Amino acid sequence: MADKSEAAAALTDAERAVFDEIYRNHHKAILKYIRRRVFDRYKAEDYVSDVFVRLAGHISEFAAVPDEDRLKLLYRYAGSIIAENERKLRSRNTVSFSDLADAGDDGGAADLIDSIDSGEDIEKDLIDRELVRTLMREIDRLEPKKRKAILMRYGREMKTADIAAELDMNHSTLRRMLQNTLSELRRKIEDNYGRKQ
Repeated sequence: MADKSEAAAALTDAERAVFDEIYRNHHKAILKYIRRRVFDRYKAEDYVSDVFVRLAGHISEFAAVPDEDRLKLLYRYAGSIIAENERKLRSRNTVSFSDLADAGDDGGAADLIDSIDSGEDIEKDLIDRELVRTLMREIDRLEPKKRKAILMRYGREMKTADIAAELDMNHSTLRRMLQNTLSELRRKIEDNYGRKQ
């Protein structure tokens, strides 16, 4: 992946100054945002490099944009780069909460058969679906406030500040509750899969 200096090498002095200012002001925020989305430090660093390479290619457009709007554009670049790279990394269909919600009582067996391409690993797909089903079952068993918070944060990707306001909770209390609930879900899933194997 290209680093900051490679991305800005072909820029004029004025463009380089704008690039350096944006990098200095927003690099940490973009890295934090991407790390929260991909949960992999090395991938996140690569994706941040891609964001700033893309920025260098559009630097003239950024020169006239106010700083707060620059950050919004960088977030859009980051989201786009995450989606592009994650799509490239997947060689098979993924299972989401909505896939399971739409599945009938048969567990979506017909959908599973239809979604399997000839090159997909059937066993892996079945395991992924079972893992998501188990996760959804455990989320459904949570007490209502925890369930709502988890679904708002990870299903709707709401910010914790917005969730805290909607649930009328202290922000730090909400963060602690989310962390504890995730640990609880992780433990239950590990216990469930430990018994099966």
